Amino acid sequence: WKQKNTMTEKDVFDLAVHNKDLISVVKDFVSIGAKNFIFPKPMAITKKQLDELTKIKNTNRLKIAVASQWHYAEISKRAQAAVEKIRKTSRIISVEADFSQFFDDDRLRSYTPTTALLPHILEILYGMKIISEQSKIELVEADRHKIHVRATGLDGEAVTIKSNVRLQEKKRKLSIIYKDTDGTNRTMTVDYLGVLEGDYWAHYPSIEMNGKKKEVV
Repeated sequence: WKQKNTMTEKDVFDLAVHNKDLISVVKDFVSIGAKNFIFPKPMAITKKQLDELTKIKNTNRLKIAVASQWHYAEISKRAQAAVEKIRKTSRIISVEADFSQFFDDDRLRSYTPTTALLPHILEILYGMKIISEQSKIELVEADRHKIHVRATGLDGEAVTIKSNVRLQEKKRKLSIIYKDTDGTNRTMTVDYLGVLEGDYWAHYPSIEMNGKKKEVV
């Protein structure tokens, strides 16, 4: 790019690198005039990394998006709309998330329970306005294969997040328990898992409320 001198304001660089390499790669691209980036998730796992990336962004007036397929997915939009509808008449009591699957030894050389699926869950909860940047995330349990954290939501709801990267069963479940207008506790379950077998979908993402399950195509 630098040798060809063809950089324009419309050029966007999708940096598919691990977060430990991100800062040095960004600096290299900024040095040749790059302004627009798509960062991987998680783009940082420490406050020090985040502060440095923020400084680079502000100093160089960069435009940055973070890659997260569930943030832009139709299932996420539908789930956010459902949460907004619940909040109009009911009170959310608790939120439980479990995103798990089996990672082989090769993948575990690059990922940990903290960097694999946890960032996706946090992004989804942030998009639903259940947590914010100021939310305190408390570690309950963690080892090489699993992580369990909890937080208090913006409306005081108890938030529990679990992820296991050695679980044979693939899970992408989010359950929201709320007290309905009649005082009854009800549950909305969002299944973010879509399974494609060959050319056909064997399992669509879905939202289940009041015993009614609706697939999101």
